[in-house]
Amino acid sequence: MDEIVITNKDGVSITLGNQAPYFLETIGGIGELSVTIESQKAPGQDGLTYIDNTLDGRPITIEGMIITRGDPDAILTAKGQMRRVLSPRLGPVTITYQQRGQVKQIQGLAETTPVFPTSQGSKGFYYQKFLIQLLCHQPFWLEPWSNYALLAAVLPGFDFPLEIHKDGIEMSTISQGTVVLDNLGEVETPLLFEFRGPAENPCITNEDTGEYVRIKRYLQADERMIISTEFGNKRVEVYKDDGTIENAFHRIDLDSTFWQLPPGKTRVHFSADVGADDAEIHIKYYFRYLGA
Repeated sequence: MDEIVITNKDGVSITLGNQAPYFLETIGGIGELSVTIESQKAPGQDGLTYIDNTLDGRPITIEGMIITRGDPDAILTAKGQMRRVLSPRLGPVTITYQQRGQVKQIQGLAETTPVFPTSQGSKGFYYQKFLIQLLCHQPFWLEPWSNYALLAAVLPGFDFPLEIHKDGIEMSTISQGTVVLDNLGEVETPLLFEFRGPAENPCITNEDTGEYVRIKRYLQADERMIISTEFGNKRVEVYKDDGTIENAFHRIDLDSTFWQLPPGKTRVHFSADVGADDAEIHIKYYFRYLGA
């Protein structure tokens, strides 16, 4: 049985499934997506010239029924809880969809408060139909966990209690600065890089395309830099030990590209003018899907 958990920013949630009080009947919009195709037509041209296409937002419609037994006030309580969770004033909610053991999530905003037709009841049961309408501005479904890679780091070769063999031990190893990332999703996905210094002018390169993002700044040993390549959320920030955050967006090399990870395997390389062997880079990303 499909199950939907809707959680607001305060962490309050409702579960729609096959258990009281919220029973799920139908959910629409989880798979299909509308596409906006950009074209142009010149005078005298037969047909059109294709320019580009973009995916529209994802509208989701959920229908179900609130069912309680023996207590008509419980219907009012359940309706109030649904309205509180889906209050548009609280901003987007997280929609978690579980189907046959697979779990995917998406952010959506209630287009209206929940719709409740006239209440009904019979033989001690009280029930109330409901309709929920949500718009997901970001149309991709994500898995609830992120993918993670460690690049260009000094890795410890021992721990305590320490036992030294006659042939000696390896104190540490240094990664080679290149990692292969495998995007199992259906579309390209943004990346989140975290650099830990020291390093001068750190650079992350997609070796398959030659695209790179390079920051022209010396990163101290007690600083860490965050780079996000997400559309609408591109940023470069330096976090310092005293808690201050520096906006380092103006430090970007002008030939840089906030590239995203395409589906399949991609070789990613780290370099720096100084300190490439000492720096540590963490890479975080989510698989994106066109449907749940």
